[in-house]
Amino acid sequence: MTSTHSWNHEPVTANSDSTLRGQRLDRPQMARAVEFVQRVLGCSDGTWYPSRLLEEEAEYRGISKYWVQRAKDRLGVKSRKNTSKPGEPWECWLPVQETDAWFGF
Repeated sequence: MTSTHSWNHEPVTANSDSTLRGQRLDRPQMARAVEFVQRVLGCSDGTWYPSRLLEEEAEYRGISKYWVQRAKDRLGVKSRKNTSKPGEPWECWLPVQETDAWFGF
């Protein structure tokens, strides 16, 4: 969906995708959330991590759920519902980044 607004008789056109793509890592909240999510999920050795626990740990450190979700989106974190764990149904996982991949020695 695209919205068009006019200020000073000059049209401005934007959509939510192009606006959100402009989120910059130099925002302290975003940078802090990205670092936190990378650190926690990077230490999980490629295993699925309980989403609720990630959010609780972030909240303890003063990082809101909003910024955790933005960081997860930015990093490409995968989520799934695990029905075998009734108390912890949602899990997340940080795929291996290309820079972490095997170097081919």
